[in-house]
Amino acid sequence: RREEDIHRLGTLVHELQASNDRSWQIARTRYDNLYSLWQKVSDKIIRRHSLAQSYVDFQNQAEQLSSGLASIDDVIRFRDNIDLLPDSAVKHIEQTWLTLRNNYHELINNSKRIRNTLET
Repeated sequence: RREEDIHRLGTLVHELQASNDRSWQIARTRYDNLYSLWQKVSDKIIRRHSLAQSYVDFQNQAEQLSSGLASIDDVIRFRDNIDLLPDSAVKHIEQTWLTLRNNYHELINNSKRIRNTLET
């Protein structure tokens, strides 16, 4: 809505200029300043929204990683003799571990991107 107002003001300034109104230069200067400020605010809003979305994604990844590690721990912890695990369970643990390892590296990279965004 506000963006429409800004563009409508720009149209009005252009109409003032086209009609050779004596105050069009003042209006143009004020509009240019306002438009510049509006762009800065818009950029900050977009940046904060992107950062918030990145954080939510990061949190979801961390929860998935934690859940996956807990599932591996559950399988291993309640076995008296880990050597008696069936091959299918071992294969499942290995596949889960590989997935979790990849997720861990992705989580680390995302945390670096978020930190980078915060520092800029």
